[in-house]
Amino acid sequence: MVKGKLQIVSLLFLAVVITLPITSGGNEKIYIPMNNNAVTDIVVTPSSWLHYELLLANTTSTNLTAFTLDNNGTVQVDVTIVGNNSEGWILSTSPGYNQFVMKFRLNNSDNWILITTSPIVFCYNLSHDEYKQFGLQLSLPTSTSETTKQNWKITFTATAD
Repeated sequence: MVKGKLQIVSLLFLAVVITLPITSGGNEKIYIPMNNNAVTDIVVTPSSWLHYELLLANTTSTNLTAFTLDNNGTVQVDVTIVGNNSEGWILSTSPGYNQFVMKFRLNNSDNWILITTSPIVFCYNLSHDEYKQFGLQLSLPTSTSETTKQNWKITFTATAD
């Protein structure tokens, strides 16, 4: 078990997935609404958050304008966010042995929101050419058996309204 200072490289890749809604028109048919002019396109900048050395049992945060999610598409979208476990740590609700916590906070919000391994709402009704600025918070494990760098990613999914 390692305690205290741990040399790690935490590299956070922000991925983007685009989906379209599917609605049912009855028992026999499924309709997929398509609009030749509709384009879904979200982009997160910057695309990573890099730390070279962090202390175990500590929390670090970016400022609330460190990241921007832009809707560059032509349609309004709802956006979800989901995290994943690293090579040796579990994404959890509280720091513990080999357990870390990730949260996000929108620039206009008072609360940090827990990122989980199941998709949760990032924002609703993000209009064409609109953006959301946000910060990230990382709470490291209280102790760990890992001595290698830990990497994980956050995935944003946009669904056209």
